Amino acid sequence: MIDTAGQLPRPGRAALPALTTAALVACGLWPATTGAYCRLTTDRPLAERSVSQCPEGGSPLSWQRACISYSVVERSKQVPSLSELRDTVDRSFQTWSQVECEDGPLDLDLRQTEGLSECGSPEHAPRDKNTNSIIFVEDWTERGLPAEAFGLTLIFHSPESGQIFDADMQINETMGELSICDGPCPEGQFDLQNVVTHEAGHFLGLGHTPVPTAAMHGEAELGEIRKRFLTSDDVAGICETFGAGEQHLACKAVDYAPIGGFTARCFDADSCAVLAPGAEGSAARSPLGLRPGLLLALAALTWRAAGGRRWRRWRRRRRR
Repeated sequence: MIDTAGQLPRPGRAALPALTTAALVACGLWPATTGAYCRLTTDRPLAERSVSQCPEGGSPLSWQRACISYSVVERSKQVPSLSELRDTVDRSFQTWSQVECEDGPLDLDLRQTEGLSECGSPEHAPRDKNTNSIIFVEDWTERGLPAEAFGLTLIFHSPESGQIFDADMQINETMGELSICDGPCPEGQFDLQNVVTHEAGHFLGLGHTPVPTAAMHGEAELGEIRKRFLTSDDVAGICETFGAGEQHLACKAVDYAPIGGFTARCFDADSCAVLAPGAEGSAARSPLGLRPGLLLALAALTWRAAGGRRWRRWRRRRRR
């Protein structure tokens, strides 16, 4: 873990971020790609596209950096313990950062901050310090989030270049008992590492793949653990996104901080400097004219309309 109290130089002119929503039932955006894997892009999905089709346009979403940090928000529940939870989140992210590409190790270094995030809701301050939070949500439906999604990752990015500025991951505590399972979970439990590994792929810019065995496949059964492990399809996607190299070996503590610097605290909810999603996933406080990077979609088996907006989500398949 690292202490990212240092502050990066602020960019002279920051692009206004868009908001992309990616869920463990559906990914936020669609990519053009030569393989089965998908990368998120700045293109909005079109209604006439099938759920497995990637667009030919838009800029791929990318952090455009090798050193990235994330921070855990403490749960109100004591089981699993905070230490176990933090270690599991680390294992999920390391599953991606330790990938070996054909040309060498992945050019990516992911670190958890020593301090916990204090912010229980996704948000991004375009001209200030931020944190990439891992949030455990008990009032999931009250927030207007899709009821059958295990997790939902919100990505704040440039609507033109696709550069990612911030990503916040939400874990649905109402899906069952959150556990760290040694094998397939007992009935009524879901595996934290299974969910976070999948959501970490969205965090890094990947969308859903049609490959059913892949970690980035958009469906899961309650209690499964197979998304803990990457397939060749997942590896190909992350290697295209970050490439191979050894740049991360030179990362200093300050390099992991978000653009503008790191802070563990939330911002004033009424501040005009903060972009926060509303109940429908849009930019609720958007005085800067920020637009969401995704139309929202709801899917039962495939798709269904809801509230004039669209969500895509990772569908929960019930065991018979």
